[in-house]
Amino acid sequence: MSGTTRWAGVRARWVALVLALALALGVAWWLFLSPSPTKTGDEVRISQAAKTLLYLPLYIADRRGFFKEQGIRVKVSTAGGDSQAFAAVMGGSADVGQGDPMMVPIARQENGPGKVIGTVVGRVAFWGVAIDPKVPVITKPEDFRGLRVVTYPSPNTIFALQKRNLVQAGLTLGKDSTIVQAQFGTELAKLFRGDADITMTLEPLVSQALENNARLVYSFADHYGEFALTGLMVTDRMVAEKPDVLQRLLNAYQKALTHAHTDPADAVSVAAEEFPDVGRSILDKAVKRMLKEQTLPREVTVGRQAYDLAASVRRDVGDLKKDVPFEEGVDNRFAKKAVEKYGPR
Repeated sequence: MSGTTRWAGVRARWVALVLALALALGVAWWLFLSPSPTKTGDEVRISQAAKTLLYLPLYIADRRGFFKEQGIRVKVSTAGGDSQAFAAVMGGSADVGQGDPMMVPIARQENGPGKVIGTVVGRVAFWGVAIDPKVPVITKPEDFRGLRVVTYPSPNTIFALQKRNLVQAGLTLGKDSTIVQAQFGTELAKLFRGDADITMTLEPLVSQALENNARLVYSFADHYGEFALTGLMVTDRMVAEKPDVLQRLLNAYQKALTHAHTDPADAVSVAAEEFPDVGRSILDKAVKRMLKEQTLPREVTVGRQAYDLAASVRRDVGDLKKDVPFEEGVDNRFAKKAVEKYGPR
């Protein structure tokens, strides 16, 4: 091999080495200058069952920057129901479903996927309102005899709960008492038209009804106590592949819950920002009722008793054919860490 040929080979190797070093330095410099995922924010698509004051923790976390602090950009869509929110997660159009957590055990009883990783609403946030002074204050399920009660359509949670009330009282649905099904937002109209005796509804519609001469005659929150009404649902794959994202998501939700309980006035302000068409005085009463009766929980963890009670309701009405243990349906790891760091002191 001639000297010229040897030099050409050496030069080629040096050029390749220099290019490789330049590429490596360039990549390192790009990584140094480029914002990290935490700074730019990991996108999390949340499918909420409905746009409702009930979901105030989500709106607080978003509007008060708690998601942003945790390096998360949320994209919220409204599914139109609990089963639809869960279906969005299972179908891949959402990362997290916010709705009735019993969608998970209902799916898992048929060997389907899903985990509940947190609580958003910790008691049954429905109250019964009536106009007719002859309608009694309901103190036991038997008191529903002869009454027409408005709920959202089956399989919504409130329908299942009212049906269970009748089952517990030994009343026959459609004979001893009637459930009048109404779409979200139309339930009070049926009451004021005289098509029903009691409407089971949530805030701020409860406070609006009371402002218009209705009376409070029943509280599911008082009757049931802790209850897994609204949770955060994800796929098993999400838990396995993105635990850091889920941890930061639960951190933000816990910060929102703690903020709501320590600064109720600002929680009302967020509600006013989110629902500008509702009067401030109505929202003030509504949020205070939700905090007082702890439908807005203090902690994001899923309680075993709350889960078991919600599951028993679904068994009673036939949606759950077999038990799905708490350990199978719930993963509290992220919620517990969030409470340790950002929970009430």
